Amino acid sequence: MKSKQEMGLVPEELDPAMITLMLSSLTIYPLLNGLVTRMITGLEPDDPEFQQRWSRFLRQISERIFSR
Repeated sequence: MKSKQEMGLVPEELDPAMITLMLSSLTIYPLLNGLVTRMITGLEPDDPEFQQRWSRFLRQISERIFSR
């Protein structure tokens, strides 16, 4: 990533390690999402119960964030 900064493709103020972590996370997350979902909730990501619970949770979180 430093070479990309040297070439002017990535701003110097951005931490190259954090950029690499973000890109890795975005790449790996879809591959592990099903496994992590099953481990934590016991449900498959496409299970209607999981989708309902996840949607409700996201609404609750967004309401708390945006109601301030």
